[in-house]
Amino acid sequence: MKLLVVRGGSPSRGSHIMRLDEVELVTSRWGSDAYRFHFQVQYGPDKGKEVTRQTSRSAKQGGSLIKLLSEMAGRELLPGARLSLDDFVGKDFVVQVASSAFSSGQGEYLFVQSVRPASIPVTQIQGAN
Repeated sequence: MKLLVVRGGSPSRGSHIMRLDEVELVTSRWGSDAYRFHFQVQYGPDKGKEVTRQTSRSAKQGGSLIKLLSEMAGRELLPGARLSLDDFVGKDFVVQVASSAFSSGQGEYLFVQSVRPASIPVTQIQGAN
């Protein structure tokens, strides 16, 4: 089995061009089925760092899964729309990473605030190596 070693840690807050590397089936902390989307920074000082976003597995309009997929598709997903999560894996997105304080007041955590398709070719982005 071959492994690729990447830089650890979380990316800084702000907008990053990130690739969706994987969609994982997980169990939420409440015991329900969920998807975990793994995004990895592709360029700049945070290259290789990862952030995740977890959603329900329900494809119900207005739910967390459909909200994220609509953002990734760059359009509203209407009832009856058919798509595959695999169609998004390997694609680049502009991901807004934000932070929030833990309720205990002890530090903060990072989260994916929003996602949109990366519409500008990466070769045209200053500093993209």
